[in-house]
Amino acid sequence: MNGGVLYTGLVCPDASYVHLPLIAIVHPLPADWQRLVEAVATVGDADILLFTSRNAVSWWTKAMQTAGSAWTNARVVAIGNVTAEALNDSGATNITLACHDDSYGVIETFHGFNDRGRVVVPRSDLAFNIIPDGLRQLGYAVECLTAYRTVMPAGISAVSLDGISTIVFTSPSTIDNFVRLYGCLPADKTFVTRGCVTRAHLNSVLAAQQKNL
Repeated sequence: MNGGVLYTGLVCPDASYVHLPLIAIVHPLPADWQRLVEAVATVGDADILLFTSRNAVSWWTKAMQTAGSAWTNARVVAIGNVTAEALNDSGATNITLACHDDSYGVIETFHGFNDRGRVVVPRSDLAFNIIPDGLRQLGYAVECLTAYRTVMPAGISAVSLDGISTIVFTSPSTIDNFVRLYGCLPADKTFVTRGCVTRAHLNSVLAAQQKNL
């Protein structure tokens, strides 16, 4: 294989990249699913819904279908254009795009709102608490719901890194799963991350790896 770039996210943006998806999205556990289905029916116009990914949108809309619920007039905040597009396609309205495509951009966006009500956050089981903690510090009541699980794909096999100069990580989970698969982060590669949280996790893993040399 060649192409110079190894992409580890779910959907590869460039056909010239070598695509090795290091995460898979699967159904939440039964108790979490029940809680999600119950939650969609309780969202009112005074609440704020926060979606951090298109996966969160997908599983929330599945829960809405199960519950027989529809979108309300609640404010909907999206991280990134892809998430916003998924919300538009699902029929959501009153959508606000976070000012920056990362956790800190979300907190900055919420800082500009006048209301300080309940924020409902459907998300991965492995999501960090940077956003919920930051919103609580601003005075919001935050309810986090596990909408889906992020796991290592079954049966995944390592590909040759010969000819690969750059590895793109789209989330902390892709970094962790790369290390599980390859044993370490190779010293002769350039790493590109999506978002400051993923970059911080990469730096942490690299520092720990260097310490253990």
